[in-house]
Amino acid sequence: MSRSVAAIVLIAEDSEPVRELAREALEDEGYHVIDFSDGIKALALLKGEQVVDLLFTDVMMPGGMDGIELAVRARKFRHGLKVLVTSGQPYVDTSAIEGAIYLPKPYRLTEMLQAVRRTIAQ
Repeated sequence: MSRSVAAIVLIAEDSEPVRELAREALEDEGYHVIDFSDGIKALALLKGEQVVDLLFTDVMMPGGMDGIELAVRARKFRHGLKVLVTSGQPYVDTSAIEGAIYLPKPYRLTEMLQAVRRTIAQ
């Protein structure tokens, strides 16, 4: 019997408690998780050889690169990268990221897991 390889999720989230909760929930579901607190470090990883199936990014992050810019820049060399965007803002324009799914904060972990599965499946 062949086992499928778990998806690799890159989390870019500046809030450590939110990032840790997301990481734990995703790992409990069998995902491999890499996480960073800012977009610059996440983009550096994406420029390398590391396989990433999903970028799960907060919009507002410190360091001069928000989540929208991170996704747009990453897609320039990671064509087809699946993107899940989250924010506590009432409205976020994700039109610059074709196919991105938006998950408003605050979210329940079950909602996050459903959004991750839906984004990876598309």
